[in-house]
Amino acid sequence: MTVRENLEFPLSRVLEMNDQQEIDKRVEEVLNGVGLLDAIDKLPYNFLLRGFFNKKKKAAKAKQNSIEKAQKEKQKATEKAAK
Repeated sequence: MTVRENLEFPLSRVLEMNDQQEIDKRVEEVLNGVGLLDAIDKLPYNFLLRGFFNKKKKAAKAKQNSIEKAQKEKQKATEKAAK
């Protein structure tokens, strides 16, 4: 089931909504509200997996930037002490 289908299910089954246009509108409003409208027709597993890897990639990049910054600061301190 896609993200859309997962959100449509409780609207149509639990709330017994029959108007497909209203269901579409509500699903799009919810996804837009959380910034995930672009994921509407994706499979949740693929979407979540991609998100997981993006978070890991960002964390690795932040760690690398932190290491590089610390190395630059150490180098500046060493150069300053040498003067």
